[in-house]
Amino acid sequence: MFNEGLGDGKPISILELVKQLHPIEIKVLLSLGSGNANLKQISEDTELPIDSIMWAFESLKEKGLIVLDERIFVEYDLDVEGELYVENFFPEQRIVKKLAEFGGEASIEELHLTEDEIKIGLSWVLKLGFASIEKKDGKRILKLKVNDVEVLENYPPYILLKKIKRGEPLSKDEFKILEELKLRGSIIKILKRRELNAFLSTRGFEIVDRIKKMLPISDKKLDLKSLKIVNELTRELIISGEWERTLFRPYDVSAPVKKFYLGKKHPYREIIDEVREILIGLGFEEVISPPIEVNFWNADALFMPSDHPARDIHDVFYLDYKPMSIDKVAKSEIWLRVKETHENGWETGSRGWGFWD
Repeated sequence: MFNEGLGDGKPISILELVKQLHPIEIKVLLSLGSGNANLKQISEDTELPIDSIMWAFESLKEKGLIVLDERIFVEYDLDVEGELYVENFFPEQRIVKKLAEFGGEASIEELHLTEDEIKIGLSWVLKLGFASIEKKDGKRILKLKVNDVEVLENYPPYILLKKIKRGEPLSKDEFKILEELKLRGSIIKILKRRELNAFLSTRGFEIVDRIKKMLPISDKKLDLKSLKIVNELTRELIISGEWERTLFRPYDVSAPVKKFYLGKKHPYREIIDEVREILIGLGFEEVISPPIEVNFWNADALFMPSDHPARDIHDVFYLDYKPMSIDKVAKSEIWLRVKETHENGWETGSRGWGFWD
């Protein structure tokens, strides 16, 4: 059976697709094939980290093996002030309660209002018409205009906080109140929860069926937590018997491998290169010469004694070559200086070797 390729337009077999799958992708596919859909279920089924499953989701989606369904859920909870208000009423409710205790009328000083009751509650009491304020004998007097029991028990924002506290669903009108409470500071917390579900595509189902045919025969019930997925049969797998409970990935002999270059430098060449790097690092200048050089430049010009062991046939390759005239080897003045340096040191301050052959 053949399916569409992975982006190159060429048909590719189910087996070829399986070869391209990572072990994590295989486990995720098998978990999806057993009915799991979300990250938590797959993680519990396979013991894979959430990050690994997320990576597999994206990779399998690109391969066209799964379809992702992402949903954002908005949840509400009580913030710091909301927790205080649900236990001790809103500031405006507390002012109404205090006014009721004074018989419905009292000066602001007599009420002994707290800081939040003065800064927050007082303005809301007047705005909502719970009370009115007037001056009397130089004092500001608050007069209650509503039923205190009604305000304390049926105040919509207060009822809303209690419903959020209990985790109950909100009505359409209550959502409007919720929007107003958002503007009043740290009363409501908005929590966004992302839920990501994955479902096998048609091609995904075909891949899962093919993988299941490769599973160990002895496995009656698939346990993805203990399932091993390997590339090669090892000695340890055979001895332990684990091979019977192991899924072997198809071996792709056409896959690219690391190149090995068997040729290497001759040890003598390595030594020459190493010495060359050292000398250049010390400031010497490299001079390019022919592969075959006359003995004058190889030894005499370097002031190597004529009887030095390095000149022996054991260390130097000599060619049977037609003798060259002196003027073709070096200029006469250079030849003369080399000769005198060997014999008596010339102008170098050295005594030389005493001879030059």
